[in-house]
Amino acid sequence: MLIDTHGHVNFNAFQGDNGEVLKRALEKDTWVIMPGTQYETSKRAVEIAESASGRGV
Repeated sequence: MLIDTHGHVNFNAFQGDNGEVLKRALEKDTWVIMPGTQYETSKRAVEIAESASGRGV
């Protein structure tokens, strides 16, 4: 298992495909931590984490 401690998939650059990025990471047994840097991206990180609850996000 690997843990990506700065997986910024909550940033705008990944907005269209963050689900696919996380899916590929989890298929490779990689968990992702999304650090918050601003209110909007932090809010998006929570939404992404809730939608992937229990799957290493």
